[in-house]
Amino acid sequence: MLLALAFVRSVRRGGSRGIPASVPEVRRLLEVVLPPVTWTPEQAIAWFHQQREPKAEAQRCHRQRWLREHPHDPG
Repeated sequence: MLLALAFVRSVRRGGSRGIPASVPEVRRLLEVVLPPVTWTPEQAIAWFHQQREPKAEAQRCHRQRWLREHPHDPG
C-alpha cells in the first residue's frame, strides 16, 4: 500500500520532467503494473460498504457541528 502511494505521488509530481501525470494516466499505469484482482460479488459489496462507513460518519459529524453552530431559536 505504501509503495503504491509513493509511486502515485512521484508520478503525480511530474518526476524529472516536471509534467505531472493526470489521474487517468496514473490509474492506467497501476492497472498495467499491478496484478489483476478478480472480486466476487460479496467482496465488491463488502468494499462498497467499507467505503461508505467513513463517509456516513463524516456526514453525521458535519451535521452535528452545524447544528451546534446554528442553534434554532423559535423566538
